[in-house]
Amino acid sequence: MSTATSTDDYPDHDSVEVWHQLVGEYVQPMEPSPALEQHFCARMRIERMGSVEVMQVAATPYVVHRSPKAIEGDRGCGQVFCSLQLAGSHLILQDGQERIRHPGELVIFDPRYPCTLICDEPVRFLAFVFPRQAVGSDLEALVHGAATVLPTDQGIGALVKSFLSQLGGQMGNFQPSTAARLADHSIDLLSIFLADMAGTGSSIIDTDKRALMPQIKAYVEANLTDPDLSSTAVADAHYISIRHLQKIFQIHGFTVSDWIRERRLEHARRDLANPVQHGVPITVIADRWGFANSAHFSRVFKVAYGLSPRAYRYASLRSYRSVDPH
Repeated sequence: MSTATSTDDYPDHDSVEVWHQLVGEYVQPMEPSPALEQHFCARMRIERMGSVEVMQVAATPYVVHRSPKAIEGDRGCGQVFCSLQLAGSHLILQDGQERIRHPGELVIFDPRYPCTLICDEPVRFLAFVFPRQAVGSDLEALVHGAATVLPTDQGIGALVKSFLSQLGGQMGNFQPSTAARLADHSIDLLSIFLADMAGTGSSIIDTDKRALMPQIKAYVEANLTDPDLSSTAVADAHYISIRHLQKIFQIHGFTVSDWIRERRLEHARRDLANPVQHGVPITVIADRWGFANSAHFSRVFKVAYGLSPRAYRYASLRSYRSVDPH
């Protein structure tokens, strides 16, 4: 399911501030830039496809900053951003370097480093948020803290660009299990692309392991509410040994249990931030997503997001009310 948001839903004088708050909620914490002289308008459609966040964005000219202060308080830095420019251009300032993002270019950048995005004309772009561990270690050697324009004229680069363009253009048209599998394929393609650029080939791995991963993740996603979901249950459902299952996940740098916990926490976090569910007890939300022990849920939630479930819900609802035009 995709979520759409627009500054059209808010008063003109609040549009820039509201946009940054919305982007901070759905993507990464940002700091508001000075008010623009002209009317600002932006629209964003976002969809979670398995472990990948996909966004369609259109906006009039703006400036956005991601400062050291915003990064220091952000626990979502285990991600990497990939953006395909569709119309207009961006100037990206990061790590003392400047990159101009032209239409048709695919750019990857690391949100752990401060950056400024400057846009002086209307823009449209697709953005993809990938889990850093899944992309692979070749990222560090290629990006070096600065936004990097990826070569997409031919070879694997052209294939990656085409696949991401089609994936972003068709968002909302897939069943959840299909979307999760396609997202995993996008991770595989990007990982292979980065390995090819780095000359390591380290991400080109055993084919049968790659083929199983999307199926396993789709199964996990469909059974997150089952309190008995475990490594054993996942292995049994796919007629493989636990040892084989563990090796498949080792490729991506995390364990089966890590993945199950991460996905459950993410769903619980979204429910806690949803104003429609503000009256649902936290214990009910925890139990809904497989956390039978509320004390354990509170501990792992705070480790993941820096706040207790109760504090996170309060902060989210307060933020929502501060931008609610009604």
